[in-house]
Amino acid sequence: MPLEPPHVMHGGGKLDHAPGDFPRTEAPTTRITQWSETDAVPLTATRNQPTSFLRKGMSMRPTTSSTERATRLATLLVIALFVTSAVASAGSIITNNWIGGDAGDLNNPANWSAGAPASGQALTIIQSGPLSATLSANLVADSLTVHGEPGGAPTDFDLDMMGHMMTLEAPIDPLKIADGAGDARAAVTFTNGRVVTDPVSALRFIAGSISLEDTVVTTNTTEFFGPDPDDITELMLALSGEKARWEATSSITLQNALLQLDFRAEVEAPDIQLSNVLAESETWGRILGTVNFDETSPPSTIKGQLGISGVLTGPGVFEVPLEEPNPFSGGSTTLSGISGAADLQPMTLRISLKEGYVPEIRDGWTVFSAIGPTTPFGHLDFPDLDAAGFPGLGWKMFDYYNDDDGSGYRVIELVVVPLCEADLDYNGDVAANDIAELLSRWGPVDESSARFDLNGNGAIDAADLAELIGRWGPCPH
Repeated sequence: MPLEPPHVMHGGGKLDHAPGDFPRTEAPTTRITQWSETDAVPLTATRNQPTSFLRKGMSMRPTTSSTERATRLATLLVIALFVTSAVASAGSIITNNWIGGDAGDLNNPANWSAGAPASGQALTIIQSGPLSATLSANLVADSLTVHGEPGGAPTDFDLDMMGHMMTLEAPIDPLKIADGAGDARAAVTFTNGRVVTDPVSALRFIAGSISLEDTVVTTNTTEFFGPDPDDITELMLALSGEKARWEATSSITLQNALLQLDFRAEVEAPDIQLSNVLAESETWGRILGTVNFDETSPPSTIKGQLGISGVLTGPGVFEVPLEEPNPFSGGSTTLSGISGAADLQPMTLRISLKEGYVPEIRDGWTVFSAIGPTTPFGHLDFPDLDAAGFPGLGWKMFDYYNDDDGSGYRVIELVVVPLCEADLDYNGDVAANDIAELLSRWGPVDESSARFDLNGNGAIDAADLAELIGRWGPCPH
């Protein structure tokens, strides 16, 4: 315990002497040895004895026996050796290679060259062809690297985690699936478990594929940089299942990559950057965070039943593939959307048709919905049904936006209609119902009645009625 001057009191109180005037106490006599700097002759005095007789230039040092000095030196050497050993141990990573063949338990010591996986080990799996593995207990290691043998076939590594957790401690590349050397790449699938990396870890993937099935991966930053901008399938991240989730506490960057999210799988990070990326979902995947579309050609695309929860910025594409509407939803199915603020002006709403779908009049969908302040889409890209082999058919889009309470809500609906301007009720023919529709909008044209102005003269009048009667009967398709 360090010595303190007697006048320093903890917890408050009054001094019983003047500050700086230390009280005199009787101390036990201690032998003092002084060494002359000139003649190295030891001089002695007691602690309570005046020392004015000692020569100038001399220093005082307590007498220490040779035994005490040896003991102190030995202690210092032990401490130094301990620290050196600890530092060396912390800095040395043991490579532990997989020797278990094409199947086995990752926890089994017999499947590894250096025994059971442990902290401080770099687990390396170099496998040509498939490998089916299990995780029978929680596992801790420095890192895990999986790839095919150079010059051999790529590997398909399937790991059933059986509800357990794998903790990877390396701050850089704790999980590595490929070295980018062509056929040395790997396709890795984690099922039913959790992978946790160091809180400051940085993951970078440049080739291969990672699939999560009801598995969570937690990291700090993740970068997916595909090698070929013309073939984004060279690097793929696929998540499936309500428990499937890739979460980063800082950021996720995807470039030249394919992202697949199905069965409510999620990707989440405060900052998500997309550059030449196709993010698609068949069954309501979700991206959570601020999503930034980089200005790339081609632009990044959000495709299918994929929702975004967060802020959306930049020039990207929302692509909605259409198929026959669900009759149990009243003929309308919500297909994509965003919950959060979005500037849609630089974005494109693209409509495509799924293979085998044959459009029919009055097929309808809610193709996009937004909860939050949004602007209208700046660009629309719809297929020409008439030119695509569905003569006489076209599209009618309804874009509703309500901001009465300041929160903002947008719904975009799309309906297949006949290319027959006089068919005002979209039932496939021009008849008495269309006359009734026309008369209900009689007068000057406003935004809601523009389609009833058949001759485009700015008013709904007798000329439009004559135009309608002149097209009486079934639409030409």
